[in-house]
Amino acid sequence: MKVCLFTDTLGDLNGVSRFIQDMGEQAAQHCDEAFELQIVTATAKPIPDAPYIHNLPRLFRLPMPFYQELDLVLPKTNALRTFLTEQQPDQVHISTPGLFGWAAKREAEKLGLPLFGTYHTDFPAYLWDLTRSRWVKKQTDRTMAKFYRPFRHVFSRSDTYLEIMENDIHLKQAQISTLFPGTNLQKFHPRHKNRQA
Repeated sequence: MKVCLFTDTLGDLNGVSRFIQDMGEQAAQHCDEAFELQIVTATAKPIPDAPYIHNLPRLFRLPMPFYQELDLVLPKTNALRTFLTEQQPDQVHISTPGLFGWAAKREAEKLGLPLFGTYHTDFPAYLWDLTRSRWVKKQTDRTMAKFYRPFRHVFSRSDTYLEIMENDIHLKQAQISTLFPGTNLQKFHPRHKNRQA
């Protein structure tokens, strides 16, 4: 099975980027020919140099309002379509609902590819905290619902988000589940403890 994972954030310093990088490393090290993970982004930021990571050309990028550390990037549609056509994935996993995620979703739908996703960040709550506007929260909930509703399955990064996904974005209970983080025991091991500290 080949999965192409599309993400708006891969070279950024945040938990989503780190999680996706770790997932790619683990898949490359521990999966056999029966499973293949390709990670796809479109960024000007430095990203890991690995054969399973692809950086598509961009039309433009701009800092995300209220979250200047993250870029909104629109990829070249023909490059996105060509990539999907050449890779012929069995599934498309979209990890972020930014411009790149929306573009990947649109092209995957045109090709009739099954969609899966991860709800990493509660953007409606984030914007509510910033604006205290019920209208902004409601519109962001609607946008998230429109993005995730066609997905066959949406993973949450915590059990807490399951209730939000069900009640605020109206995803079906059978459509959502928690994707628990793993721990790389080569990196996080007592042998790395600095006993002088």
